[in-house]
Amino acid sequence: LSIYSYYLISIFVAAVLWLSKPEDDVPFISLANYELVVYSTSGQRLLNYVVDSVYFSTINFSWLMFHVPSEHHTTASVLLNLAGTFINFLFYYFLAELLFRRTMGKIITNTCVVATHGNMGPARIFGRSLARFIPFDVLSFLWNGNWHDKVSGTTVVHAHSWEDIMFEGEEKDLS
Repeated sequence: LSIYSYYLISIFVAAVLWLSKPEDDVPFISLANYELVVYSTSGQRLLNYVVDSVYFSTINFSWLMFHVPSEHHTTASVLLNLAGTFINFLFYYFLAELLFRRTMGKIITNTCVVATHGNMGPARIFGRSLARFIPFDVLSFLWNGNWHDKVSGTTVVHAHSWEDIMFEGEEKDLS
């Protein structure tokens, strides 16, 4: 298979994902407009990371297999692999969170990305994706650091929890 075949397959997979996206679209929201929300737990964030890592690794491995055969390891090929991995990683998180406000891990845990203040938009999501490259950011959730959240002014909450919170004795209006 050529590089063009790989990109055609990637476009096909992206189209299938787009067509099969969850029906309950998560809007661009800011928590500044809501008083109560249910935040994701550290366990959910860990599961998000594991699922996203497995999903991303599969995509990236197939990309690497098409670009540099294993018998041609040169400095240029290693740099190409690193650059490709960086770009794939950035695009995976950016596109998933821009289009759906969720990655595969967040879909499984029914969580999503929202702004803590101001508008949620492409620039904020791109900043969040870039901030994932902060050294040890992956482990920052262990002490509630979540550095890529703090840098970008975002957080992860249960999807639609800003609409679903009810108090004892309160009935949800279904009209």
